[in-house]
Amino acid sequence: MDLSSFNLKRESDINRFRICYRFFAQAINYLDFLCYVKYTEFHHQIIRLTSRYRLSPETIGIPDIAFLIFLETHLLWATAGVNRPDGRRTAPTALNLQEIGVYVVTAKGAFSYRHEGHELVKLTDKNLMPLVAMQQDFVNTAPLALVYVGDLTKLPGERGAQMAAVDAGIAVQNALLYCSAAGLACVPRATMNVDGLAQALSLPKGAVPIMNVVVGMPK
Repeated sequence: MDLSSFNLKRESDINRFRICYRFFAQAINYLDFLCYVKYTEFHHQIIRLTSRYRLSPETIGIPDIAFLIFLETHLLWATAGVNRPDGRRTAPTALNLQEIGVYVVTAKGAFSYRHEGHELVKLTDKNLMPLVAMQQDFVNTAPLALVYVGDLTKLPGERGAQMAAVDAGIAVQNALLYCSAAGLACVPRATMNVDGLAQALSLPKGAVPIMNVVVGMPK
C-alpha cells in the first residue's frame, strides 16, 4: 500500500483501513490467547518433560524422601539436566564446557547432582545449611538449597571466571523459572561461606561455589 496516497476521506481507503484494523486486532487477540495458553501450561510441560526421570531413595538415604524427590527430580533436571542425545544440558555454558556443577544442601546432608545419570550422590550427613545461610537466618528454615559450583580449571583466568559466573546465572535462572511455574518460593543468592562449603563438599582444586538458590514452600 502506498501510504502517501492513502486518504481516509475516500471510501475505498476507509474500507481498506477497516480491514487492516480488524486483521491486526484479531492477530493481537490471538497472540494474547497464545501467551495465556503457554503460561498456564508451562508447569505441565515441565512436569511432562521430566516425568521420565526419577531419583532413587536409596541413593539419597533420608527419611522425608517424598518432598525432596518431587522437588529434585524436576528442579534439578530443569536447572542443569541433560536434554539432548549429545549430552548437552538445559543450561548452556561457554563453549559447552559444562563447568557448572550443582550440589544439594539440606539439614540432613549434602549431595552432588550427577547430570549424566540424573542421580544424587550423598557426600556428607552434616547440616551445611548454616554455611549457605551465613547471617541470613531464614535460609536455615528452608528445606534445601542448590549450590552452583564453577570448575575454573576449564575456564582459567579472569575472563574465564566471568564466563563461569554468567553460566551459573543461566542455570540459576532455569531454577527460578521452574520454581515460579511450580508455585515454589525461591531466593537466588551469592552470600555463603565459599571456603567452608568448598571444604565441606570436598570440592576439587579450582572448583568454586558461585551462587546458591534457597528453595521452599511459600508462606
